Amino acid sequence: MKRVVCVNALRLSEYATMSLPDGDSAVDRVQQFVSSLPEVGRSFVICEEKAQVPFPYERIDLRDGSSAALIEALMRAGEGSDQIVYLYGDCPFLEPEITGRMLENHGRYFAEYTFSDGYPFGITPEILSTSVLPMLQRLAGSEPISRDTLFSTIQKDINSFDIETEISPVDVRMLRLSLMCDNRVNYLLCSNFDEAKAFDEKSILSTAQKRQEILRTVPAFANIQIIDGCPQACSYCPFPGFGGDILNNRHEMSFENFDRIVAGLEQFSPEATISLSLWGEPSLHSRIEEMIRRVESSRALRLNIETSGIGWKPEVLDGLAASGLERTEWIVSLDALDPALYATLRGSGQEEALRTVDRLLSTFGGHVHVQAVRMNENEAHLEEFYRSWKSKTDNVIIQKYDDFCGYLPARKVTDLSPLVRQACWHLKRDMNVLLDGSVVMCREDLNRDHLLGNLLDEEFAEVWQRGEEVYAAHVRTEYPEICKGCDEYYTFNF
Repeated sequence: MKRVVCVNALRLSEYATMSLPDGDSAVDRVQQFVSSLPEVGRSFVICEEKAQVPFPYERIDLRDGSSAALIEALMRAGEGSDQIVYLYGDCPFLEPEITGRMLENHGRYFAEYTFSDGYPFGITPEILSTSVLPMLQRLAGSEPISRDTLFSTIQKDINSFDIETEISPVDVRMLRLSLMCDNRVNYLLCSNFDEAKAFDEKSILSTAQKRQEILRTVPAFANIQIIDGCPQACSYCPFPGFGGDILNNRHEMSFENFDRIVAGLEQFSPEATISLSLWGEPSLHSRIEEMIRRVESSRALRLNIETSGIGWKPEVLDGLAASGLERTEWIVSLDALDPALYATLRGSGQEEALRTVDRLLSTFGGHVHVQAVRMNENEAHLEEFYRSWKSKTDNVIIQKYDDFCGYLPARKVTDLSPLVRQACWHLKRDMNVLLDGSVVMCREDLNRDHLLGNLLDEEFAEVWQRGEEVYAAHVRTEYPEICKGCDEYYTFNF
């Protein structure tokens, strides 16, 4: 058996070389793992041209960032070999025992592709027979390289491949764990597992199940209210009921306060996604263009703009188009194609919203998403909505209805909640910031009964830490009154 190892070191972050509590970095651990693999002839590192990489392996530079280029790199590495072990250079918990089983089964059952399922991401490699690389080359396209490029390429014609799957004895997929050092959230998660001495299959799975309080690190998603006005009073939005006159209010968060919050987030969770606006239409803010540019100017923060599509000034969109936004996603809430149904659900303004969507799609393309909230009133029309928009863009979102813990009428079409309740994803990953900088426990806390602090007066870490006990209570299956009737716990943003 001629076997090679390929380490993907594309876009390796600084966290990959930062020491974990035991003193080693993810890069150190990956090299130890590669050294432990049996019958390896040569080892390669796949990287961008001219990039500095911290691995002492033979280097393969990609011609570009496409999936096709990755398959070409694997073909170069696999010349004269039977098998490729493919892994990522920022995964400190690669597990030799599971990998050994995968290698054995790959050979025993003459598999062409072997992967694991049900484990946390990052503890096993993928195994590929070099004989299938020509077929993968035909299937791969110009889509950018991602962590699931091999599997997604195989999925295009999955019945043509002999696949072997290593199934975890405990399915932890619902926890969405990524044991890799690619950002602050995951680096801290890896540090917590390191401190828990979770280094093998049994201890990793046990820690994931029984120590879920350590899964909460820093926020990955910050939902910030920048204005309390909106051109529409949507039938499923609770804000008019608790926030006053949404159609006429125009109280704004100052740009200076927004800048302070963004700067604090850059320090606390520098790869987080900021969303505008928690309540209120972001287009109505007098300095919205500057706010978008401020987030785009950060090193790694991403921006999500959820809008009705109404109120965007042409000069603002022209200015943003000229600046070439790179890390901003747009979500336009439309809910219905039929004008009468749209008016019932959202109010007036459909024509302007549709013009805005067309303009955004022509300018920002794949960064634009069209959304409908699924509820009783539009259920019969959703298939038409989906098919119509799917012909124009792949980015169509069908969002579940939220009654805000019973504050709004029950209009949910079907119950999608898991059979067994889990700790709330939003308490673990989200931070919700109101107009005055105050932080509520979650978006459902309409009456501000569970304030965690204020980001304009306190340190981010202090405010965030105050939410730990509520999350820990969820882990213990103990739920505060506001959480008992909530079914948003299994939905997630980022």
